[in-house]
Amino acid sequence: MHRTAWLLSEGSGVAWSTRPAPAFNVHPGGALNYPGRGAIGSRIKLDKLHTRHDIWYKSRWFQAKPFAMNYFVDTPRMLLDRDFYKYRFQSVKNLAFFSRWERVVDSKRGFEDRWWIVEEEGESLKVNYKLYSERLNNELRQIQESLPQLTIIMKGVPYPWKKMEISCAVVQGLSLREAMAQCKFGLRKGHLVLYRAFEKLLQGAEAKGLDKDKLRVTRTHVAMGSRDKQIDIKSKGYYAWRTKRSCLLLVSVTEDPDMVLPDRTIIPYRSQVSLRKAGIRTEATILDVPAITAEGI
Repeated sequence: MHRTAWLLSEGSGVAWSTRPAPAFNVHPGGALNYPGRGAIGSRIKLDKLHTRHDIWYKSRWFQAKPFAMNYFVDTPRMLLDRDFYKYRFQSVKNLAFFSRWERVVDSKRGFEDRWWIVEEEGESLKVNYKLYSERLNNELRQIQESLPQLTIIMKGVPYPWKKMEISCAVVQGLSLREAMAQCKFGLRKGHLVLYRAFEKLLQGAEAKGLDKDKLRVTRTHVAMGSRDKQIDIKSKGYYAWRTKRSCLLLVSVTEDPDMVLPDRTIIPYRSQVSLRKAGIRTEATILDVPAITAEGI
């Protein structure tokens, strides 16, 4: 007999609950960031603040790896210039010598010429790094400019990346005309940011000579940006933090020769392409509701 039923049949006034105790921070892979550890045990075993750590530098669950430190390293502990590349907001401009490569020789930092290894006629050749990089970048830029597409990158957008992704999901795969209409109807800051990006893209596409009536939003990418933290001066009692998050936004539009305006289909563009490849007919939308253009409503 079940435990609860037995207790009630005995006539005791206590009705035991069979609902399991709430377990916090329980993921299928384990508790917090400790894989393999389930929800069994007390809360102190979950966060393990004062016990043995699985990873040597973690005294809290949110602890990051210490910079330029390694456990059981070989004797020369050197910090090279290129080690700063691991950081998100550090660019090539911060590198001291672009065409020189840094090495540790006899426990000292030393520089030597940096090269690309290029294969030619089955032979590997060492080519000057800076010259080849410039040539390669120029060729890639020319290829990018010759394609019937345009990309814009907006840095430091004052909006969290998670919310920006939600706004981008609305316009993914739409025609540029329809995407601008949807952003006009949107009430969020992310829609305003996207509308501004689309305006810039429209100007750039006209300057490049693309057909602005056949542009389609083919790529939206959002990356995490920097955070500005301040103590909230209005908080009562114990202080609170005010966090302003920013993000990086990348939007691409491509000229679609098969587009027929008004392009109001609910099927995403990628699915349409798949249907066309499979030989299935994709009907154009019959209903024509005039969209909001860049000129106005």
